[in-house]
Amino acid sequence: MIEQESLFRLGVKLYFKNTPELELASAVKVFHGWIQDGRLPGLLIDVADYRHVEGGPGVLLIAHEGNYGLSLRGRRPAFEYYQKRPGGTDIAERWRLACRRALEAALCLCGEKELGAALELDSSEICFFAHDRLLAPNSRATDDALRPVIEALVSRLYAGRPCAVDPSPDAAGLFALHVRHAPDVEAAVLLAAIAD
Repeated sequence: MIEQESLFRLGVKLYFKNTPELELASAVKVFHGWIQDGRLPGLLIDVADYRHVEGGPGVLLIAHEGNYGLSLRGRRPAFEYYQKRPGGTDIAERWRLACRRALEAALCLCGEKELGAALELDSSEICFFAHDRLLAPNSRATDDALRPVIEALVSRLYAGRPCAVDPSPDAAGLFALHVRHAPDVEAAVLLAAIAD
């Protein structure tokens, strides 16, 4: 049985439509600028550069509530957010908050000219993951417990349109579900669907 009330290390991974020659070194400067400007809600603390780690997380923006990251794992630019602190009244609300934070930050990133490439979110794909192998092991029981929560959020995001929800092929051992929807819906529309 999954202890949903204790599970708060939840994340969302977003992908980009294009795969430009993205220089992650520029993301370090961009994220430092976000800290100085208070660009995102919450307490932004520092930037961690893991570009030297093969298959690593890329560049992270460390915040008190969670971490934001831009990576090129699998040679495909992706942006993720995962929550590190309890928040929200239940697991559905915590995953909604994580999704909202990921979308808000990724849309900000798409507007950053310093990255040297124009990024555009591919809002037809989203990966939801639990960053807690103890409370949410990558198992059938976890899938049975958490899939309905994710499917309800996905139904809200895509206004009830049909979506494929499958185990993620790139979850690195974490429980994760990969959502695919066609045709594409604008990322701003997804964000509006889960706004407060």
